[in-house]
Amino acid sequence: MLRDFTAGDPQQTAAGSGYCAPYLYLLADDAAEERSQRTVHTKRKLGQVTRAIRDGRGQGRGDGYSPWIRITRRFSSPVSNQEFTHLPIHRRSHHFLSTLESHTALQLAYLGASELRECLPMWPTPHANPITDEARDEVPGLIEIAESAGIEHGVFVGSDVPYIGSLDIMAAIDWAGTVHQVGISCKPTDVLNCSPRAQERVDLDRRYCAALGVRHLHEGGDGFDRTLVKQLEAYRPLRSEVVAYRDTQQLLDFCGHFEGNAASMPMHVAIDLSGSRVHANHDEASLLWRVGVWLRLIDIDLARPLSMCKPIVRGRDRVLSQLAQRFLGEAA
Repeated sequence: MLRDFTAGDPQQTAAGSGYCAPYLYLLADDAAEERSQRTVHTKRKLGQVTRAIRDGRGQGRGDGYSPWIRITRRFSSPVSNQEFTHLPIHRRSHHFLSTLESHTALQLAYLGASELRECLPMWPTPHANPITDEARDEVPGLIEIAESAGIEHGVFVGSDVPYIGSLDIMAAIDWAGTVHQVGISCKPTDVLNCSPRAQERVDLDRRYCAALGVRHLHEGGDGFDRTLVKQLEAYRPLRSEVVAYRDTQQLLDFCGHFEGNAASMPMHVAIDLSGSRVHANHDEASLLWRVGVWLRLIDIDLARPLSMCKPIVRGRDRVLSQLAQRFLGEAA
């Protein structure tokens, strides 16, 4: 829970978010500038960090979540393709720092993720558990976790401000009647294998997830079904479309008619015929089909190339089972 800001007192202002406590020791003597021993760079970086926290970065849940790092014109990467995109999970757009993160999130969404937070900050000192959001359910800060592992936590370059590590993805996945919390480090396997620092960062992610009591997974992208990813990208509906039709009888009736017709006729014919049965024109019938596929109400194998000129190919449960095994492991 966030506390009110208190104007005038820099320590109180910084602490107002509830997440800036790790930096209060750096602010302790800001009011007496003559006693400050920190560099200009440190103060500048501290100002950037406190403003980001005050703006809600790394805080919130669901549609209200704001990732710690956001894609902007100024923020770019020479080594990865950043993606500002949508998922049918939330109305907000997502800021993925690599294509690997985006493709991982897309498959989690299809599997049944009900919440997905990208770039979740692992605050340096003890803080409320981000899974429960309960202040009394405090978890160790990453500085303590790093020290216990013999790993250097690090600071922002040229400053005394502790670096803020972040977990690439934290997802809540509804599977088999249970909500599974999974923290995922998205690092290409070839990069991880040749970079000791990347290995340390993934190890810190793992230890942080252990402190939260959630499953941790390193995702390197090996073995991703490219056909599945491509078709999930092509046929995913907007969140607003999912919300509009999800609990409607029209969607259920459409999917029922489509399931009965699609095995014996081309899919495009089955879509139009099923749409006519529920008083939907061609465009609305196509939308109903995409929502039905995304919500797994239609048994279709998205890991095989689709042809609208041919009957449906079944295999939904096999695809979902494979995704569950990949992301949930023994819990699947």
